[in-house]
Amino acid sequence: MSFVSWYESLRWAVVVFLVFVGPFLDVRLMKRMRETRESALRLKFYRYGTVSLWTTGIVCYALMGSRGVIRLAPVVLAQAGWLSRWGWRVGAVGLCAGFFVLALLPGVVCLFRERSRKAYTAAVVKSGISFILPIGNLERRWYAVLSVAAGICEEVIFRGFLLTFARDELRMGLLVALLATSVVFGFNHLYQGFGGIVKTALVGLMLGLVAVLSGGLLLPMMLHAAIDLQMLAMYKPAAEETATATVA
Repeated sequence: MSFVSWYESLRWAVVVFLVFVGPFLDVRLMKRMRETRESALRLKFYRYGTVSLWTTGIVCYALMGSRGVIRLAPVVLAQAGWLSRWGWRVGAVGLCAGFFVLALLPGVVCLFRERSRKAYTAAVVKSGISFILPIGNLERRWYAVLSVAAGICEEVIFRGFLLTFARDELRMGLLVALLATSVVFGFNHLYQGFGGIVKTALVGLMLGLVAVLSGGLLLPMMLHAAIDLQMLAMYKPAAEETATATVA
């Protein structure tokens, strides 16, 4: 088998992994985290997640071909059809700007208003996803490390490698490719439940639009990391979390 054949086979193998394997890797760990709420398990999740994200991200970056992080998609944008038109592009830019202003507003508000932070903390506890969120300084530091890794690596994986693969190899139109890769992105957050999958897929769609409009991954990386990191401002329970964690 030639190098080209091996290269293409590896790219397909990574796609199959992302679609059919990746979403289920953390199922057992997540079940234990929900049941026990142990700090050691959260730290394990943050550390394991950081290593796995960087490993997968590096592999996907190597398989992106000549497209790099700074100049991801000049060809994709040139072939974007409707998005190449001035009016549609202005509308898409406005949509993305409005979406991310609203998405990041809670974190900004919580930095300056203690009452808002307490309200968001209580809401997060009720939402059912607080079992994966950090408590205490050590956990918060590792959560920050994981958030930065997710911002960088998940953009390389889903808006870099997978989006260009869908366009180049599967011959999908831009909109279909954005929707398909966003669904895969959402499904890779299976541990957040159905509502979390839908919300994450929507964020992925917006990040994909930003990647195409900006012609690179730098801006999506920063937005992605900021969305994850803002939880440190929004969620800060008083002590080791239980199902009814109190607010500091």
